[in-house]
Amino acid sequence: MRGWFTLITLLGLGLAQTSPTSGFFRITATQSSAAATPGAWRYSISPKTDEARLLWRQHLPFWQQTLRQGGRVQLGAYALRFVGGKLVLEPGCPVPNPSCFTRTATAIPAWQQDAVLLDFSNTLVQAIREGTQRAKPYPATLTVSKLVRLQLNSDGTYSAAPSGWRP
Repeated sequence: MRGWFTLITLLGLGLAQTSPTSGFFRITATQSSAAATPGAWRYSISPKTDEARLLWRQHLPFWQQTLRQGGRVQLGAYALRFVGGKLVLEPGCPVPNPSCFTRTATAIPAWQQDAVLLDFSNTLVQAIREGTQRAKPYPATLTVSKLVRLQLNSDGTYSAAPSGWRP
C-alpha cells in the first residue's frame, strides 16, 4: 500500500512542479493531457511572497501603460515592447542589475525592490530556459502573471502576447 502512495505522490509531483528561485516568485510547470497536444509543457510565473505581490500590483499597471504608449519595459535579462502592433520579448541586460528595470514610484524600499525584481528576472530566465528545453514536439507556453504569454519553441525562438490585459 505504501508503494502505491509513493507512486501516486511522485506522479503528482511530476505533473505540477515548482522550481526554486530566491523565494519571491514561483515557477509552476504542468504537462497537458489534451488529446491535441499530449505532454506539452505549460509554465507560469507568479509572485509568491507578500513583498513580491505588493510590488507586482504596483508595477503592473505602470508597465502595461508604458507598453500601451509605445514604450519599452525593462525586466532585467529581457525587455518587452510593441513592434508593428505585436508584443516582442527581446534581450535586456546581459548581466541584470538594479538599473535594468522599468520602475514606478512605490513605498517599498529600493533595496527590497532590487531583490524582488532581480529574483523575477532570474525566474524568467530559468522558466524560458526550461520551457525551451522541453518544447518538443509541441511548443511550451509560459505565462507571466497578468503581463505576457510566451510560446517557447524548441529552436530557441519565442513569440509574445499580452496576458490578462489589452493593449
